[in-house]
Amino acid sequence: MSLDVLSKEIITQAEARAKSILEGAKAEAKSIHDEAVGRAAETTAKVEAKATKDS
Repeated sequence: MSLDVLSKEIITQAEARAKSILEGAKAEAKSIHDEAVGRAAETTAKVEAKATKDS
């Protein structure tokens, strides 16, 4: 295998690995974001309920 072919293969594999890592990171970030939004909604509802109760 020539050096040129080998280097292209390494680049292709590295790009595929980077894409895989990026997709995983995007999925994890979305999951964290969705959880944060859910917690914020719960907190808002609790605060609003307490404010309504106290008024």
